[in-house]
Amino acid sequence: MAHYTASQERSRRRAKHYVEYGLLRGLLFFLSLLPLGGALWIGRRLGDFGFDVLRKRRDVALANLRRAFGERYSPREYTRIARSCYRNFAMTFVEFGLFGKHSVAQLGERMHIAHREAVAEAGAARKGILFLTAHVGNWELMGACMALIDRPLTVVSGDQKNLLVDGLVKRLRKAGGMQIIPIGSSLRGVMKTLRQDGRVALVADQDGGRDGIFLDFFGRPASTYAGPARFAYRTGAPIVIGLDRHTGGGAHEARFYPPIFPDRSRPEEEEIRRILTEYTRILEDFVREYPDQWFWMHRRWKTRPEAEDDRPLAARRRSHPGC
Repeated sequence: MAHYTASQERSRRRAKHYVEYGLLRGLLFFLSLLPLGGALWIGRRLGDFGFDVLRKRRDVALANLRRAFGERYSPREYTRIARSCYRNFAMTFVEFGLFGKHSVAQLGERMHIAHREAVAEAGAARKGILFLTAHVGNWELMGACMALIDRPLTVVSGDQKNLLVDGLVKRLRKAGGMQIIPIGSSLRGVMKTLRQDGRVALVADQDGGRDGIFLDFFGRPASTYAGPARFAYRTGAPIVIGLDRHTGGGAHEARFYPPIFPDRSRPEEEEIRRILTEYTRILEDFVREYPDQWFWMHRRWKTRPEAEDDRPLAARRRSHPGC
């Protein structure tokens, strides 16, 4: 095995990042030359390549599906759903990568908004709105289209390890009309935006780690980020849950749910649990209805309750492989 000095390792990493960035820019340039239908066809083929050849986290996706749905589907159906999940994710990547090619109005032509009255109801409170979504459909496209029915969103953006790619992602979000709060200053930025009657979007369906709140998701405890509900409680801003799905041919449907108004007369921790329980229930119902739209490749149940973690490591692995 080759050994590298710290300087050599930094040089290797820098070269790798330039190659990744160059390949990504080349792919996006090629896709921009195609009509949308052709670009999405390429996206589906990329999904097939990821599922059949790269197979990255394929076992995780299939294991998560089987644990969530049990005997509801046959092995062939589970494979079909997982493949469709990879295709949808790849099409989401393609659509996001083309943000710079289309105006927000053009993007909105492909988005059907269901129950937009929920947004108006929440906005009437004039305390800001915290939009809570998940990795379903194209959450980035839904975020861009919010400017057409309400006002532009401010999104909390984490940093990519590849800073060149990170810069590209941020430029694409800005091309979609979204403002960005760096994750390092998210607490101050989110609170300030909401108190100025702004609109903030957060994604809350990934593993929340040891600081999360355990809630049942598909019958199993899942650590869930408390931050979104805490922001709502401390500012009084209502939460509107919005979930998107691919409907075919580059079209989408964004579905909004009645706003959740935080009850600040209740203890904070109780209210946070109530809000997140409602979010988790809505998300689970949506995923049950459209199972191929969610990002099953994520290790959603990775963090286990402490009572389970007290068991021997081998026993935990037997119970929850691939979580």
